[in-house]
Amino acid sequence: MNISRRFRPIVSIAFSLLLFAGLPGLAMADQSNVHPDISGGYITGVVTDSASNPLVGVTVDAMPGDVNYATAADGTYSLPVPGGTYTVRIMQWQGLYVNGCYAGGFVAGINDASCTGAVAVSGGGGTTVVNVALPLNEGTTIVVTPAGATMAAGSSQTFTATLTVPANQVVPAGKGSGIDISNVSAIATFSMTGGGHCTGDVCTASAAGDYTVSALYGGATGNTALHVTADPGAPSPTPPPSATPPPSATPPPTSTGGSGGSGSHQDCTLLATIMLGFAAAAAMSLGLWRRSVRQN
Repeated sequence: MNISRRFRPIVSIAFSLLLFAGLPGLAMADQSNVHPDISGGYITGVVTDSASNPLVGVTVDAMPGDVNYATAADGTYSLPVPGGTYTVRIMQWQGLYVNGCYAGGFVAGINDASCTGAVAVSGGGGTTVVNVALPLNEGTTIVVTPAGATMAAGSSQTFTATLTVPANQVVPAGKGSGIDISNVSAIATFSMTGGGHCTGDVCTASAAGDYTVSALYGGATGNTALHVTADPGAPSPTPPPSATPPPSATPPPTSTGGSGGSGSHQDCTLLATIMLGFAAAAAMSLGLWRRSVRQN
C-alpha cells in the first residue's frame, strides 16, 4: 500500500506525457476531415447578370456528386471535384433570374439534356472555367421607392430599385441563400424628367415642379413620381421698377407789358431817365429865377 502511493506521482506524469504525445495525431486527423484531400481538379468561374454585374449568393453545383457552392460578393465560385465529366447547374431561388445549366454557354433550364456531362475536369489539379450570365426572368419588374416623394428645389433624394418576382414564379420552399439579390440600386441606371438629373441613385432638381424618376436594369424599368417645391430659403424675386413719367414742361413767365421781361426793364429805365430830365430842368429854371430877382 505504501509502495503504490510512492509511485502514484510517477504514473500520473507518465500518463500526462503519453496524452500530450498523442495530441498532434488527433489534431491532424481532425484537420484531414475538415479539408479532405481530393485527387482531381476544380470547376471555377464567375456568375453575373446580363450586364456583367456579379451576382452574390447564386448556387452552383456539379453532378454527379454533392458538391455545391454559393457565389461570393464578386460572383466567383470554386468546386473541388474528382477528374471526370459533370453537369453544372446554376440556380437562384428568388425567382428573379433564369435558372439554367452550362453547355459551352448558359442554357436555360437546369435539366436540359445538352448540359449532361458537358464539363470535363482532368485529374491532378486541373481547372475548368465555367462563366455564366443569368438573364432576368420574363415578367420581372422594378419597384422604385420612395414613391411620390417631395423635396425642396436644390436638394436631393436617394432612391431604391428593387426587383420583384413575377407573378408566375413560385419560389421553392426552404430554398435560398439568405442573401438579397433583388436590390439593384447600385447597378441600375436612374434618370429624371423635366431637367432634373441623377448621379447613381441620388436625384436632384433646381426648379420646382413635378418630375418622374426612372430606374433601368436588365431590360426592366420602374418609375415613381417626385414633387419638387420652391426653395424656402431663396429670396423673393424683385419686381421690375415702374416707369417714371417725364417731368412736365415749365411754362414761360407771363409778360406784364411789352414783349417780355427785358421789355419791362427797358420801360423802367426810360421812365427814370425822363424823371431825372424833368428834375434837372426844374432846377435850372429855379436858378435862373433867383438870379433875376437879385439883379432887380
